[in-house]
Amino acid sequence: GTYEFKVTDKAGNEQTDTVEIKTMKKISDTFSTEFGEIDVIWLGTDNSIKNEPNKPILKASTEEETEKLTPVKWEGTEEQQTTEQDETWYNYKAGEGIEDNKTSHWANATNKDGSYFVWIPRFAYRITYYEDETRETITGYDDGKGITDTKGEVKYELDSGIKTVDYGEEKYIVHPAFMDNTENNFDNGGWDSDLAGFWVAKYEMSYSNASLTSRGSGTTFQSKPSVRAGYYIKIGQMYDYGQSYASGKSSHLMKNSEWGAVACLTHSQYGRNGHEIYINNNSNKVTGIAGDTVSAKSSTETTNQYDTEAGQMASSTGNIYGIYDLSGGTCEYVAAFDSLGNGSLEKFGSSIITEGKVSSKWATAYKNGTSSYSGATIYTVSKTGDMTKEVVEGNDSSFGWFHSCAYVVCSDSPFICRGDYYEGRYYGGVICANHYSGNYSDLYGFRVALAP
Repeated sequence: GTYEFKVTDKAGNEQTDTVEIKTMKKISDTFSTEFGEIDVIWLGTDNSIKNEPNKPILKASTEEETEKLTPVKWEGTEEQQTTEQDETWYNYKAGEGIEDNKTSHWANATNKDGSYFVWIPRFAYRITYYEDETRETITGYDDGKGITDTKGEVKYELDSGIKTVDYGEEKYIVHPAFMDNTENNFDNGGWDSDLAGFWVAKYEMSYSNASLTSRGSGTTFQSKPSVRAGYYIKIGQMYDYGQSYASGKSSHLMKNSEWGAVACLTHSQYGRNGHEIYINNNSNKVTGIAGDTVSAKSSTETTNQYDTEAGQMASSTGNIYGIYDLSGGTCEYVAAFDSLGNGSLEKFGSSIITEGKVSSKWATAYKNGTSSYSGATIYTVSKTGDMTKEVVEGNDSSFGWFHSCAYVVCSDSPFICRGDYYEGRYYGGVICANHYSGNYSDLYGFRVALAP
């Protein structure tokens, strides 16, 4: 901390000076990944280290698509359209100490249909594990060497194909969601080129005619606050709707690696700084709502909306500039599947399954094929960057940080869903990972991402 000292010079004049003293961390011999602090550094597309994040890309990814996203910002709760040249459009501000950071303004923009998207810039990350949230005693690390104990012994290696960068005396993991992943057959959840960043829907997707009191219907979708999210849709249909939402902007059903990147940034110094977001506990699945606590019981109340001080506790930044519905609302399917799963793959997700059941830039194949889905299985099935095996409480646990659910795909439930739903029975949370058959359900929704 910073301390003030008063000294008196030879002439008898009293002066005040300040000095910053950094407390040395305690080192534990007991390896644990029960809680951690995520440190993020910004990267260029060539993995060069930058002081500032890559600028948001508003233009379309194809020549056929001429419509750009429109930058937006807020003065208090008043929304304003702005321009790329506006220096106050965004500010990815790091939090200090262990306080909950609520001052980071991630870049927001709207699509031509009025849907909201948030920019996730390319980054690398490193995790320091601690005994608890006081962050006083270190129990291990997750970095370019893998998941290690405090003596440097590697407990779990990085997946093949993962890239690292050197920063200071440490190695950081390039998050795979931004990587050119063609050489590794897209198995890390990457793209067919190196991305400067990607856009993610600010709210869960809803039908374009949805309202506060009606779920709506049809085949077109939007990402807007204060309307009922879309649900009772098979995962294969969600995949198709993601592809057709804005194909010229490379729209797609959000991938598990992309969810992992959002979770990582949310818990980093540029997001909530290791503090959990509040759950959307609205049982009608209204978007942009917050309960009164991290694990509030379900309710029909819509008092804590996205633009209220209480409602912003459910945002990835603790303010109106963040991403909402990451905990609760509906449990959101991501574009991932167990390539060794049962008949549910083709029955409910035929369009998501590639020939040969392999990964593509649009969807990631996992390999399990057994009925086991937690504990030690997490380390063999989940992938680096998903924020599942990195944040699980321990080798025998089925829970992650903040006691969120930590499951992977399995034979009977070959699809992954993230964030849990409004009940919060698994304590929700942005890192929450569950699984399901992919069939119709009123508990499961989805989100779209754009890759410029």
